[in-house]
Amino acid sequence: MGLFHKGIAAKSALVAFMHRLTLINWSVAATKVFGDIHGGYLQGVLFSDWLRLLRRNYGSLDSRSLLRAAGVTANSVFNSVLHLHESHRYDSLIRETECHPPLFILGVWRSGTTHLHNLFSKDDRFAYPNYTQAMNPHTFLTAEELISRLTAPSLAETRGIDNMKTGCNQPEEDEYAILALSLLSCVLDAPFPQNSKFYARFRTFRRCSTREISRWQATLKFFVQKLTYKYNRPIVLKSPAHTGRVRMILEVFPDAKFVYIHRNPFDVFRSFRNAITKSAADHTLQSLAGDGGFTSFVIDAIKEINTAYYEERDLIPKNHLFELTYESLTDDPLGQMRNIYQGLDLPDFRVVEPALKDYLDSISGYERNKLSDLPAELQASLESEWSQYITEWRQSMEARESVESSK
Repeated sequence: MGLFHKGIAAKSALVAFMHRLTLINWSVAATKVFGDIHGGYLQGVLFSDWLRLLRRNYGSLDSRSLLRAAGVTANSVFNSVLHLHESHRYDSLIRETECHPPLFILGVWRSGTTHLHNLFSKDDRFAYPNYTQAMNPHTFLTAEELISRLTAPSLAETRGIDNMKTGCNQPEEDEYAILALSLLSCVLDAPFPQNSKFYARFRTFRRCSTREISRWQATLKFFVQKLTYKYNRPIVLKSPAHTGRVRMILEVFPDAKFVYIHRNPFDVFRSFRNAITKSAADHTLQSLAGDGGFTSFVIDAIKEINTAYYEERDLIPKNHLFELTYESLTDDPLGQMRNIYQGLDLPDFRVVEPALKDYLDSISGYERNKLSDLPAELQASLESEWSQYITEWRQSMEARESVESSK
């Protein structure tokens, strides 16, 4: 840790030069004129990896996305220059870093994982990847402050898909870091929806080669080591796709602990489809046909990931997994957080309780999205496709009601 802090105190000439680039601040200026072209999910890739993505997808790029592609190109060059310095200076130190067992927040998209991640972020005995670090995993040790200054003006106060607060220091999904470090991420189906079947393999990796699995595991370990090198604390990670990767995670971190949250599946469907519908055009580099196949995409993705979780969760050691519903968390957040800390034998909950109370008070006015009812035919289809998911959630709700009625 000493070397790291000394290095931050005495920044290299290269980083000082990059700071002077803020005088032209091309990213902010372009954002004001053209909208958000800082690269979205691809903002942290290196130039060589961007060329790989272009080779696979170039023929199907939409001409209307060329400005966004130009933004990715500019960022990738910027990233590559900084990465040369950062990797030379820190990679060997990072790979020697011993990690504390991480804590993984599991649950499919729109299940309450972000809310849970935010709650854990209030405990400074843990650490988490923030937005800048997750989006720029190659360069954050060297240039986090600079990147945040360039990025912040383009971030809205809340997420476009809901009313959750955004910001460079807010907790973020490590999935974006895995994408930038390895290109082995199902999130790549957002910029390249016409190649969705190829990138869907990275939801659970059950259709991937041994080499791809090993690369993904090495990437996850490296990112956790890098965060540990910076913070020297247990890392709390959240990615909905991790829900279907329990076996892979345990092979890297056998002592990891997990919190799994699930929510009314019909609400999940409505919320997830709504989120994709709102955000798809903001990230794609290809044309979208019709509704983009969002209905079938949501059904298939969640079914695949949940099926893998149900088959692999028994691999998790006893007392290393805590399951809860989103409804119980929203009804009694302090009580559920206390239960999680006790159930997983985490540090003394009383230490973080005041900070959690302050945070919960600060979001007391939060309003959830209002979504339309599902047609009967679609609801029947979900009952069939997501039968185990729905059954497990209903059983959890019934068990909760039984406990409450016995009090």
